[in-house]
Amino acid sequence: MPQKKNPDGLELIRGKTGRISGHLVGFLMVLKGLPSTYNKDIQEDKEAVFDAYDTLAASLEVAVGNMETMKVCKAACESALSPDMLATDVAYYLVRKGKNLAMTSLTCSDAKSVSDLFDDDLAQLWNYEHSVEQYKATGGTAKASVLAQIASLRQWLTEVKERR
Repeated sequence: MPQKKNPDGLELIRGKTGRISGHLVGFLMVLKGLPSTYNKDIQEDKEAVFDAYDTLAASLEVAVGNMETMKVCKAACESALSPDMLATDVAYYLVRKGKNLAMTSLTCSDAKSVSDLFDDDLAQLWNYEHSVEQYKATGGTAKASVLAQIASLRQWLTEVKERR
């Protein structure tokens, strides 16, 4: 449909992951039965490795094109937020307080009746920005972590380009 603006390139990249994963599984099957002294079977990796590399390189080009032309509508993103997105944060909160609790639904007003582990800092659980910023480990969603990941990826891409 012409009115839709789906990130088609990213959908195609997602589909390519199956191809690369398939190459990995195929090669692992070759390695599975290898005796310890005769490894000529490993020559079977070449086709898979080269295709995986080519697929990844093409996918990165598509991803760069998507990222360069992408327009994020902050207001639309913010209006899509809903409290159920924070349910995991509530569960983590309880675990950090030493309580393992199976929850089907929990509102802020219900919290005190569920556990006395809920403190005055409970309100921060309903803050979307806090939800994102609390994950500071490598690969986390905090802004500093994301910027570090971007810097690392840029450095890797520069190194790959220099090797060509």
